[in-house]
Amino acid sequence: MLSIELAKKKANILKKYLNEGGHSISHSSSLHAIALMEGYKNWNTLLVMLQNKTTHDGSCVSKEAKLNEQTKTESSKNQPTISENAWEKITEKAYKEAIAQQAREIQNEECEWYHRQEVRDIEQEYQSYLEQEWRSIEQEQLYESSFQEN
Repeated sequence: MLSIELAKKKANILKKYLNEGGHSISHSSSLHAIALMEGYKNWNTLLVMLQNKTTHDGSCVSKEAKLNEQTKTESSKNQPTISENAWEKITEKAYKEAIAQQAREIQNEECEWYHRQEVRDIEQEYQSYLEQEWRSIEQEQLYESSFQEN
């Protein structure tokens, strides 16, 4: 049975999952998405339904809630709902994807480090080459100047 707390928890999980995936989403948008997945037209409709389901015989369910329940029934034909078990799988999948993303980022950082190290090595080799060339040019100039003095 869905409760307000559970719906909010699902919204937080969805928001965290999408934000980690690089898709920025507001909390209200994640609440709206949960309402849609549960077959309601928006979060307010779902909230009223959850708030008014206080007795088992339905005696305290308002007319608005009954109307919204009809709306839910009609709209749920077009929109799938997600069970608790499915949410656990989504959460587990999101966690695994977050771990995999962290591993990819670490691997990319390591690749960048090796690349930077290779660039440094090439720069050092080039610097050594330039220094050798400069010394040989200086030596040639000294050698030529010694002949010119004689």
